[in-house]
Amino acid sequence: MGAADFDPENEQPLDEFGYEKLMRDSDARTDRYIELLKKYEGHPDQEKIVAREMGWTWLEEALEADERGALPPWEEIKVPPLEPNPITEGVDWARDKDGHIHHPLTKRAFESAMAMWHFCDESGLLGENGDADLRRMIFQFQTAGAKIAGALDGLAYDEDLRAGGFIVAALKRALNYLHQSVSAAEKVAGKNLFDSERLESFRADLFEVREEILRLMRRFRGDRQ
Repeated sequence: MGAADFDPENEQPLDEFGYEKLMRDSDARTDRYIELLKKYEGHPDQEKIVAREMGWTWLEEALEADERGALPPWEEIKVPPLEPNPITEGVDWARDKDGHIHHPLTKRAFESAMAMWHFCDESGLLGENGDADLRRMIFQFQTAGAKIAGALDGLAYDEDLRAGGFIVAALKRALNYLHQSVSAAEKVAGKNLFDSERLESFRADLFEVREEILRLMRRFRGDRQ
């Protein structure tokens, strides 16, 4: 089916597997984009060349229009702030200590990962000669937290903006990073880098976050269990 045959009214919503493919394709485009940025680094027309090679004609045209002064300055473009749904506070969103809005699971994963990072950093365990498994344990959990945020933080504003298939697919990606953190934690446990009680508390956080991800995946698959 060609572009002229595309009819959004007849398009079926993607399921989790369709979204997984879409995300893999997006990863490939991101890798290509990074390669092009490096290739044309320092070129005065880097942005336009990269946009052209990526096939983003709309962006190339916008950049050219901006150069001609045909677009309004960014500071004059007013975007009204989104307001969270007050009914779902505490379930689909919460505020962090700075007042920023996140899903409660995003907030928990971030705070747990940062607490471990601060402890290890202050203990001198993350320097140039720091343990690779320890760094991987923390980094993979931080990455899982970022994926959780991408999956769930939009729920604060309108659940209908996020298809269930998208959320499940995005949470699957978070699980992959979380499992890598768990695997690294198993290796760290045998090295006696610090007291076992702190590590066990961190590992408990990993598994509790995992259980909450699985619960949310069931919710957005529409499981009745």
